[in-house]
Amino acid sequence: MRAETILSKIINENPIDSTIAVVSHGGLINMLFDSFLRLPVIAHVYTETGDTGIHEWRTDGTNRGIIHVNLQKHLESLQ
Repeated sequence: MRAETILSKIINENPIDSTIAVVSHGGLINMLFDSFLRLPVIAHVYTETGDTGIHEWRTDGTNRGIIHVNLQKHLESLQ
């Protein structure tokens, strides 16, 4: 419920063309992901969130899209 409340607040209180970064631990990111996709609480779906994974989502107010999931390209130069 906390993730749903946070996501709703982010979407409703910012202009549609806003860029917003959410920095959190993987558990909350996964719950935000489920909420963004409007999945039921018990959906039997999971997502992987690696260390510093970047997820990019977009909404136009009605439609929601997933652009990147668990992107870790920024870590390539560290290897």
